[in-house]
Amino acid sequence: MSLDHFVHLDPTEHVADRSFSDPEHSRHDLATLEYMCKRLHEAVRDDAELTAGGHIHLHEPDGRQHRMIVTDRATLLAARALAVVGFCGQKRADLSPSLVQEMDKVDSALIGELTAQPYLLSYSSMELPDGNWANLVMMRSMEGIEHWRTSPRHGAAVIELAPHYYRSIRLHNALLVGGLATPRLTLLRTKYYDYRDGQCWMAMRAFPLSPDSHPELLR
Repeated sequence: MSLDHFVHLDPTEHVADRSFSDPEHSRHDLATLEYMCKRLHEAVRDDAELTAGGHIHLHEPDGRQHRMIVTDRATLLAARALAVVGFCGQKRADLSPSLVQEMDKVDSALIGELTAQPYLLSYSSMELPDGNWANLVMMRSMEGIEHWRTSPRHGAAVIELAPHYYRSIRLHNALLVGGLATPRLTLLRTKYYDYRDGQCWMAMRAFPLSPDSHPELLR
């Protein structure tokens, strides 16, 4: 979808009646994603036998689920900079069992397709205290993100299922700088989707690159 369809927000701009898009949420999401990076590093560091496509299922101290799929352990441990996608969706309160089942089915198919693409290093999904989930995707470069957007199955899920399943979504593009052991995420762009009114409101907030970012990942 063309970026012309998005409302363009300043880095600190607030939008009335759309509090999910407040900049404070992006800072909180970024902290969650950095924590997920640390947990990913612990998992791949401690499992030398982990093979490509290896599944890891952890529980957080309070019992919340945290699932990971790793496709390239060596690169995750060695790379000093990586491209990152973070997905934070806010589910509707009145989801029917059939819709939940359909979303689970599509989600499994999408993960299978995603983990087969050459740019992907890992995919993580962590349950949040409020019952929503955060997803962390680690890529070799931003080119992998563009490649993923061309997936027909992904496009169909965005158009057909997401508006019925979610109230709103925050989708972050970021760079991981300094390596997975001490993750520091530099936020590049956040896209916002609000489905509450029956017609999707879309906005985008871009952030300037810091001097120590790695622009080679943007290619």
